[in-house]
Amino acid sequence: RKLKINGAETRQILDFLNTTAGKRFRPSKTNLDFIRCRLEDGITQDQLRKVIVRKSREWLPDAKMRTYLRPATLFNRTQCEQYIGELVPPAEEKHEL
Repeated sequence: RKLKINGAETRQILDFLNTTAGKRFRPSKTNLDFIRCRLEDGITQDQLRKVIVRKSREWLPDAKMRTYLRPATLFNRTQCEQYIGELVPPAEEKHEL
């Protein structure tokens, strides 16, 4: 069963991406649909924000990778699931070496 997502939620994530990565993605249907679909899949706004922060830290310093800080890459179903899997679970975060 899919979750019902409102437009404000998708816009907040896009705005967060723009702010964090220094981008100017427009709130077009295409950009927002990538985000809406991931939220409907049950990925939380918090998880999407963590993916944005993590990938921004990794990719912003690299001119080639910086171009991939975009909705089509970050919120593509396959890629997004992989990025979510890279996030450190909260219980382990406190015990990192």
